[in-house]
Amino acid sequence: MGHSYIEYGGNEFLARDSKIEWLCQFLREERNNRLPNYKFTTSIDRLFEWWDTDEAFPGPGCIDMRLDDFITDKITQEQMFSLLNGVKHTVASYGKAIPVDEMNRHCGYTVGGYMNEMPVPPMLEFLSRVRRLIKKRKFT
Repeated sequence: MGHSYIEYGGNEFLARDSKIEWLCQFLREERNNRLPNYKFTTSIDRLFEWWDTDEAFPGPGCIDMRLDDFITDKITQEQMFSLLNGVKHTVASYGKAIPVDEMNRHCGYTVGGYMNEMPVPPMLEFLSRVRRLIKKRKFT
């Protein structure tokens, strides 16, 4: 199991690749659920395009979310907070754990994928860490 750094605004923390992967998938799902009624910044759109490339997830320990490249203004940062809040609501709605079949559905797995239910409290803590990291960067 690999670990990668999530970096933003000169700050970083180390996270399991599997956590980064489920986060990106849940964020993608949240964004897609809001389209076409919600207009995201071009930067948010490009961030999700990046996450769809092989370069974003090349292998264990090499994930580069490129948050610094795409969350470059207050509006985009606020939209990311909104997406993170939506993911938090989805995750929390499951109570203590997300069942295996639901976790695999959220992450787009039809073969393989998660073998055990995912405990909700550690997922919520990870979301909070990401939010705190992004919040550290101030825009004027």
